[in-house]
Amino acid sequence: MMADRDHWAKARIADEKRAASIWKFFVYDDQGELRLGPNSLSFKGAARFIEIPLTEVHGIEFHRQTWAWALSASIIGVVCLIYVLHGFATRQVHSAFVPAIAIFGSLLLLGLLAYNTYSAPWIVLTCRKNGEPLKIWFAVSRCESAAGFDETMALRDAIAEAAGIDARPF
Repeated sequence: MMADRDHWAKARIADEKRAASIWKFFVYDDQGELRLGPNSLSFKGAARFIEIPLTEVHGIEFHRQTWAWALSASIIGVVCLIYVLHGFATRQVHSAFVPAIAIFGSLLLLGLLAYNTYSAPWIVLTCRKNGEPLKIWFAVSRCESAAGFDETMALRDAIAEAAGIDARPF
């Protein structure tokens, strides 16, 4: 829940590598508190602390993370393989192979549909940290709910206002 416009108690952070990964099991690197001060944005989680001066923020926009299709397909493939191997063990391969293909296709399609329907938008902050270009992904609260989306929009607007930049619409 958002306590005020400058403090988010349930924030998630991800780096560019995790956001783009097709093998990710978790969509975030760390969870913690996000604070927006007069001159900086800071995140403090269990494993990570980052502070970015607002003068180093050059862009802010919404994006969805890459779907972990390879991980999803692998899990579904293993389930189907077990189904087919069970068919070999019971000498009913012909009755196991076709349903396994149908299960694989159906679950993969369902996963793609779920990603497009429920994938939460993340704030992508473009900045410089120690002179190096950096993109950091932020989301707040329960990102899969409408309230989480509203909180993420409020965070984007607050950062854009504090940094004096235009936030790109979603």
